[in-house]
Amino acid sequence: MSNVQLNSRTGAIALSDRVGRISVSSTLAVMMEAEKLRAEGADIVDFGAGEPDFPTPDNVKEAAIRAIRDNFSKYTATPGTMELRQAIVDWHRRELGTSYSPSEVIATAGGKQATRSARHDVQGAERAQLRRRPRPAVGRGPRHRHVAARHAGAQPSRRYPQGVCK
Repeated sequence: MSNVQLNSRTGAIALSDRVGRISVSSTLAVMMEAEKLRAEGADIVDFGAGEPDFPTPDNVKEAAIRAIRDNFSKYTATPGTMELRQAIVDWHRRELGTSYSPSEVIATAGGKQATRSARHDVQGAERAQLRRRPRPAVGRGPRHRHVAARHAGAQPSRRYPQGVCK
């Protein structure tokens, strides 16, 4: 802890300059704007976070409580548990008439993770380039795309050189 510096005036831990450069995600910014508009009386549907506009159904709440009571609270396999993937296959077969196996199913925490995984799986890191998308889009412009490309082990698009991300 010898590297920790304290603010001489307040005695609080002094944070690095990088902390001050953290900005609100575009998803959170849209959510905050929707909340502001709702508070002003606007009747809107917020698609910012991709969450439903209805309360969590009671059977889902009960299942979550049961899982916690049963200590089912640890990390699971990346594509989801086999039980969940089989339930997805069964639902697809019953509701849509499809025929998949659990090995063809991946359950993700949300759309961002699913989109990123699909893109990387299809293109592969050696070919992946993150390109500008029509607004509104997840991420914050060239800097975000550069960081995401590097994180994926890909080369960022030449349109957005290394110097864009500081």
